[in-house]
Amino acid sequence: MLTPEQLGKGLHELIMRELSYFLDHGQGKVIVTSYGLDRDSLGDELGFLGQVAAYNALEEISPLGAEDVMDALYQAFYEEIKSEGYPENELIQLNSYIEKRIFHLTVLKTKHSDEEFVNQIGETAAISVSEKGTPPSGLGPALSGYYVTMYHKMSDLLSRYQLEGVEGNVLEEVISRLAVRIFKVSVLCADLIEKDLEKEYKIDSAKYRKVVLEFLFLFMHLADRDAFSLFDAEKRALVVDSLYGYITGVCVDGAQYITPKFETSVKISKNVVLQGFNTDEFNQRHREYENYKVFPAGEKEGWKGALFWEFSKHISVSVVDKHEDLQCRLISMEVAMSGYRHLHIMGDLSKILKK
Repeated sequence: MLTPEQLGKGLHELIMRELSYFLDHGQGKVIVTSYGLDRDSLGDELGFLGQVAAYNALEEISPLGAEDVMDALYQAFYEEIKSEGYPENELIQLNSYIEKRIFHLTVLKTKHSDEEFVNQIGETAAISVSEKGTPPSGLGPALSGYYVTMYHKMSDLLSRYQLEGVEGNVLEEVISRLAVRIFKVSVLCADLIEKDLEKEYKIDSAKYRKVVLEFLFLFMHLADRDAFSLFDAEKRALVVDSLYGYITGVCVDGAQYITPKFETSVKISKNVVLQGFNTDEFNQRHREYENYKVFPAGEKEGWKGALFWEFSKHISVSVVDKHEDLQCRLISMEVAMSGYRHLHIMGDLSKILKK
């Protein structure tokens, strides 16, 4: 039985071992020579593909412990790169970049079949590693193959070890970490909205702030719903009040926050000024959202009156000043559902039950 820290370090060692072999003895050596690629750039991309493979394998095999293991994996990468003398500001930017790319792939996974998703991973990796623009035709499939190989090796490793429970976690640590992640995912969701709608609408800083807050309100409400299904009234109130306190603290602190368990600095990509968190507005959203089902009851029942669809009207109002911009609402709903799945709020709150 392994702790999350031990398993995260083990996954990191596997990624680095496979990466080195691929570059020095395997297909990677041929790829670098044939396509004229920079070896270090290809190595960085292989490391990223290994992390994506680890994340997706954890989601399948050990979803409740996935975030703790991934934190430990990120920390192992952070320490290795730090030992090579990289400046602190570059490390922070790299951490933000990796998390953003993994979240974007999480959204991508909801849109495609498994085969299409694997192909998309290879193509995006090929674009990332090709410094001259258009990637060589065979590079995407080769990197897709590398991802699939790493995914199976990760799955094999994870299936042979049992992950320890989070016995040392106290409510404060679980909730503070969840608050940081809700804030970060809200910002990532706003980034996706901005990117997907940039051709149609200009999202200035004031609108961007509103979009971040709307996602915050939604995820906090969903955390309250998940807490309702897990705890009695007294403990639910304690959990939700604690989460609210940490969320408002993160908003006031702004762009930088240190997770309590690891040293890695978590830097938000854009300096979002959220001082003046509007409690009345949050309470208004919460009371509204209580009236909705999270998902439609069946295929024949439409999305009207379901939480994610009704949430999307607030994004539409924030971005285009009207309720019924269909494109904005559909994108917002899709991003919100992906963000909620990515957060695993229920998994984090379940750890408190072990106390």
